Amino acid sequence: MSDIDSLLGSLENTALLLRKAQINLKKCPKQRLTQGYLEARYAILGEYWSTFKSTHDKLVKVTPRDKRGAMPYFVNEDFYTTEDLYLCLQADIKDMLLQLRSDKNRDSDANKSKETCTDWQVKLPSIQLPTFSGKYDEWPTYHDLFTTLVHNNTSISQVQKLHYLKTSVSHEAEVLLRHIQVTESNYTQAWDILKNRYGNKRLIVSSLLKRLFNQRKISV
Repeated sequence: MSDIDSLLGSLENTALLLRKAQINLKKCPKQRLTQGYLEARYAILGEYWSTFKSTHDKLVKVTPRDKRGAMPYFVNEDFYTTEDLYLCLQADIKDMLLQLRSDKNRDSDANKSKETCTDWQVKLPSIQLPTFSGKYDEWPTYHDLFTTLVHNNTSISQVQKLHYLKTSVSHEAEVLLRHIQVTESNYTQAWDILKNRYGNKRLIVSSLLKRLFNQRKISV
């Protein structure tokens, strides 16, 4: 057998190994496609390609140009076909490795999040709005709670806010809002009515002092 025939045989065998590697990779069960398996496959593919390329270079050196036109290997451009096969396999394995790492990181983050929620998250009881009756000394507490729970809550509509407002007042404060219909456009007006009426700091202080002085004296 001539050197040319020997080299062509080696090229054919190596190309066959690459094609079988592609078939085996597609048929491989998902649970077997571990990082170690894919890295081993990637390494052996590199060896196959290195052998194929060096054999091709030897064939080019020993084959005169005028004879290449009669050889199927050169006519069919088998080198470029095999090179494309190798590059596709190389890219596929790289993508699989990246996907494995991404899945591993995602699972790790999910476990950390689950552990954090399990270890630290405490379900707090819901906060009920107090009923504001129109007493000045109760306004600051009611104002702060309503502002936090309802007024600044962007997940509820204006008409919902007005509903919460009207159902959390009684006595004098309820009378002030009685004429206001529960519509989207009336919430701001209703909230301003209460703030203007009960947000007077002088009257709030006066009411607090009055309550303080009206407390029963403690007998010693």
